[in-house]
Amino acid sequence: MTYKQTLITLSVVDQPTDAVFRALADPTRRAMLELLRDRELTVIELAQPFDISQPAVSQHLAVLRESGLVSSRAEGRNRVYRIEPDNLRVVDDWLEHYRHFWTEKLWALGAHLDGERSPGHPGTRSPSTGKPGNRATGQPATTKRRKR
Repeated sequence: MTYKQTLITLSVVDQPTDAVFRALADPTRRAMLELLRDRELTVIELAQPFDISQPAVSQHLAVLRESGLVSSRAEGRNRVYRIEPDNLRVVDDWLEHYRHFWTEKLWALGAHLDGERSPGHPGTRSPSTGKPGNRATGQPATTKRRKR
């Protein structure tokens, strides 16, 4: 995909994607999703860890529901919420555009650091002792420092 095609793709973001990002923008809603990660919870259980009113909890849950990140069902007089993890895929798809960039940068950084920390460089540590030294031989590091 060319740079221009990428820009066009990113600028034509559909409403469901915007709704997911809006829902994830709030730390309380992210925390609610975290709580729902392992099991279904009632509104009362979801509200318990937060110092906010019941109407505020209901508003957060409405935003999460409208974005498709959670669903609810009636169980007696309670509403039980569960996470809909498949709808987080739009976040992963959006991040994919940037993953390649960061992967290249991190590999380059790793190569740079590996070059600086060649065997015997004072910045390396021996795997056997954990003390400064040569990773390959375990010998103590030299005290000679590089000029900057």
